[in-house]
Amino acid sequence: MKKIMLLTGVLLSLPCLSACQKETNSTNSTSTSQETSSTTTISSETSISSSSQDETTQTSSSLQAQPVLDILGIQAGDYSSLVGTWRDNLGNTLTFDKYGALAEYPTVKMGPNSNIHNNVLELSVQNSEQMSSFRMVFIPQNITYSPTYEDGTSSPDASDTSKDRILIGQNIINSNPDYVYYRVDTP
Repeated sequence: MKKIMLLTGVLLSLPCLSACQKETNSTNSTSTSQETSSTTTISSETSISSSSQDETTQTSSSLQAQPVLDILGIQAGDYSSLVGTWRDNLGNTLTFDKYGALAEYPTVKMGPNSNIHNNVLELSVQNSEQMSSFRMVFIPQNITYSPTYEDGTSSPDASDTSKDRILIGQNIINSNPDYVYYRVDTP
């Protein structure tokens, strides 16, 4: 019985759909100004819809292409979230492979000393060629990094917090955005 009622409803709605189609066609042929008006509206709606789809596609593509910085993984020796090229505003680059090696500095190795404070990973990096070390700070997106210095002062985070970031140096200063590395390429 339910199937018959459903089938009857579908059959009754078909003439309405046909009438709507015929009405649209007659409107288009009857009045040129109405046709132009409705065409403009339809174009506008199509454009907006297309734009939204493009933005959604671009957003999902960039999310898939850009892994999230995994500070716990990096600390444990899994460098897969670092893979790719990172660049600062001065044009300096860092290119990490899946083993944490830097293409620009083949003698530099990630050190064993690391600390996570306020969702930021501070890691010692060793240069076997020069017998020296420096620090790398890995800051995931949406995390603010404002370290407290030995004299008790701190500097505001001037970097783009919507992106994953890396700071490098012996004395990390985060108030100069030119020295902050951002991911620019993921293989």
